[in-house]
Amino acid sequence: MEYKNDEIRLNKLIDAMTAIASLDFSKKLEVSENQDILDVVSLGFNMLSEALEDTVVSKQHLEVSEKKYKSLFSKANDVILLIKDGEIIDFNEKTLEIFGYTADELRVGCANEEKKIPVFLSYATNRKNRESVQRTN
Repeated sequence: MEYKNDEIRLNKLIDAMTAIASLDFSKKLEVSENQDILDVVSLGFNMLSEALEDTVVSKQHLEVSEKKYKSLFSKANDVILLIKDGEIIDFNEKTLEIFGYTADELRVGCANEEKKIPVFLSYATNRKNRESVQRTN
């Protein structure tokens, strides 16, 4: 009789493992008062399942947040420059439009010591102003 009960418990464990593989964390294993090896495995499985669920949910939230950030960054109607240690590490399309550079020109300029911030911003703004003056003349 005990063998049959263990077989049922093992089948439930297999079902729960299959569910987790499909990212279904709803199956929890019963832990009896016997405190036998299957109870230890079931308890450990339940703990692992909860930890994995937390990780998966956190990752999903992070991915949603990252998509929102990328959308806001790329669609902003303002210049966005990400600057670290005085150098541009990223920029949006509006930056290229406002300053009149291609992405390659901006990247090459960032690699050049002469184009460090704020020197680059001053140069870029003056370039845009010079082009505006030339167009009006």
